[in-house]
Amino acid sequence: MVPGAHAPGYYCDAALQLMRVFGEEIGSRGYVGIVTVDTIELIGGRLPDRQQRLVEAWAEIHQAALLEDWDRLQGGRTPFKIEPLR
Repeated sequence: MVPGAHAPGYYCDAALQLMRVFGEEIGSRGYVGIVTVDTIELIGGRLPDRQQRLVEAWAEIHQAALLEDWDRLQGGRTPFKIEPLR
């Protein structure tokens, strides 16, 4: 996961549909973003523009691994490590 990222979880939107998401916290600046894994878009919180683009780029590159880790977590298994953006 990206540095400071939270483990995948779920977000319940207004339509009460469960979405695969992960969160990214940027240092101590108080920024937190919630990004869908399926569509790679910010659905909650706020990130500075540059960091949002980096998080989205990383998630696009690793989308298959994120989805696999999501399935592993739902099955009670440990997720695989995903390389950070370099």
